[in-house]
Amino acid sequence: MCVVGGSHGGFLGAHLIGQAPEMFRCAVLRNPVTDIASMVALTDIPDWCFVETVGREAYADLPSLSTLQTMREASPVHHLSKVKAPVLMLLGA
Repeated sequence: MCVVGGSHGGFLGAHLIGQAPEMFRCAVLRNPVTDIASMVALTDIPDWCFVETVGREAYADLPSLSTLQTMREASPVHHLSKVKAPVLMLLGA
């Protein structure tokens, strides 16, 4: 079975191949979020980064180191070492 997703679907697909590596033989991810901690300072939707990880109440212009660590742990990149399937990442417009 192959997982396919774009944007938030790519985020979910990336989580799936890292957290259930035996289930998928391949993945196609279009513009996925892979690391929320590195995204939070650069995105036009920083509130999403907080809602997905620590809750809306924790929103701040400058996230604390603890919040950044929580964001990293809630990101697909945290499970990268467990990925076994080949991945096609499509990035851009």
